[in-house]
Amino acid sequence: MPRVNERLLSSIMSSDLARLQVLQDYFATYKILPSYAGMGTLLGLRSKNSISKLVFRLKQQGFFGTTPQGKLFPTRAFFARNLVGEAPAGFPSPVEEAQEDGISIDDFLVDQPSKTVLVQVHGDSMLGAGIHDGDYVVVKRQDKAQKKQIIVAMIDGEFTIKYFDQDELGYFLRPDNPNYPILRPQDELSVFGLVIGQFRKY
Repeated sequence: MPRVNERLLSSIMSSDLARLQVLQDYFATYKILPSYAGMGTLLGLRSKNSISKLVFRLKQQGFFGTTPQGKLFPTRAFFARNLVGEAPAGFPSPVEEAQEDGISIDDFLVDQPSKTVLVQVHGDSMLGAGIHDGDYVVVKRQDKAQKKQIIVAMIDGEFTIKYFDQDELGYFLRPDNPNYPILRPQDELSVFGLVIGQFRKY
């Protein structure tokens, strides 16, 4: 049985990763994968055979798929980001080596894509909850919520992001900033969706 040249295999895997990263950056810019010829130009591969072999390896690793028409498309693994360990918020610790597993943001936050939307935050009424002006919150569409959950609500014809709460007077919306009052509906209060995550770009 022939032995695998581990050094050669490691070199191939390393170069494939570098080329995959170039393709990921290309897709992030143009929202499309380059043609095979375009890949060759972009990655410095001169022969069609070397491009085909690269695509085959990346498909085998789950980064690409093909449509019934034979067109190449990026899979969820293509969009996954490497998990490189933990960063304690207390005392510093040694940096860990990059782990092989990656996390897709969709896989991490979204369990029902058809019911999930993004909402941009305007205002600072939820600063205490760590939600800042300009943030994007990930919202799961549903018309019910439990007390103390952060929701996107429709109150008297206007959308807002607040804690959903209840007291002896009924349901109300509670901000997490002492500069803002609680909101009680004059006419209507309905739940648009539950806030299940958020992100911002620094």
